[in-house]
Amino acid sequence: MPGTRGDDGHWLQRLIAMGLCLGIGKRELLEDYYMDEIGSIAQAWNELHNPRANETEVISPEAFFGGGGEKIGGDGT
Repeated sequence: MPGTRGDDGHWLQRLIAMGLCLGIGKRELLEDYYMDEIGSIAQAWNELHNPRANETEVISPEAFFGGGGEKIGGDGT
């Protein structure tokens, strides 16, 4: 079925374009990497550049430090 991913015959051009976006040249991509490495490299790059990774989690001070807090003076400290 033409038009679906990989069936249009341009998979190599897309692979080279992806490598160039990652900073890997065409010759280096085709000669220095195994095909099963490229998927892992792309996945790691996506995780590093995921905009959701920049979100911060908000934690209340009670949850972080505990609910009791520090007591000064009551027990001789």
